[in-house]
Amino acid sequence: MAAQAKITIRVTSSRGASSISYSTSGRYVSLATNILGSDLVRQPILPTSTDKAFWEAVLAIVNADIVASPLP
Repeated sequence: MAAQAKITIRVTSSRGASSISYSTSGRYVSLATNILGSDLVRQPILPTSTDKAFWEAVLAIVNADIVASPLP
């Protein structure tokens, strides 16, 4: 069976804020891909105009956090 690398993103909303958590798991070739993950609390309310706008905003926040993470 082929190795799998996976990122899981969870988004929750509460009064006036959003929370985003993400985690990674698996392997890609010989690279362990289970190092990244974070809980991003008190994020701004995400757009609800379309599902595309919602996911673009979520992915932008997660991507910015990954880019800002120090190298292991």
